[in-house]
Amino acid sequence: MERIEDKVEQITELDTCSRNPRCARLRREDPDEAGVQVWVEARLGGRAYRFRGEGCDANYAEDDAQEHAAAYLGDDAVFGQRLIEAPAERVDAADLLGRVFLTPEAWDRCVAWSEEDGDRTGVLLQDRDGRLLDVLRALADAIRRAGPLNRTRPLPFDVACFLRDVVFDPDDDREPAYVALEASFARDGNGDHLFTVREPH
Repeated sequence: MERIEDKVEQITELDTCSRNPRCARLRREDPDEAGVQVWVEARLGGRAYRFRGEGCDANYAEDDAQEHAAAYLGDDAVFGQRLIEAPAERVDAADLLGRVFLTPEAWDRCVAWSEEDGDRTGVLLQDRDGRLLDVLRALADAIRRAGPLNRTRPLPFDVACFLRDVVFDPDDDREPAYVALEASFARDGNGDHLFTVREPH
């Protein structure tokens, strides 16, 4: 079967952000905060492909990736796993070597954050980049404690974060929750580490 990675660079780039007013506004206001990359796996005729999309949040980026897939494979493609890639500069800041992907569920629970989330929950001074860095640093700490990466079992670890569905009253003590995550390891065709972070099954 053809490796998914073999098709990554052959896909014509589209720009959903330029067509979406909210994404365009966010990019003007804060270019560093605006970009999210989502990889969507698709299969057609026994062959597997991976398509990258970009957007101001994971939903728009996924739509972008699916547009790529539809343009390249047509309407008969079967979609599979979706993964959100952590920006390389955040991975470097956490002292991780390799590429880090998060499932949409882990991203939504531990990373995603908006001004509306802050207003609703009463938790201020939160942002997506800071929350992502908390996850990456927790992963890096777990790897250092666990030792070599040649493992077949997922590596469990916890991250402290405020949950988007927990609303605090003004007089409440605002303490983060500890969310259980796990990371699986693989290598790409160049031998570089690939980390996939998800919530335990």
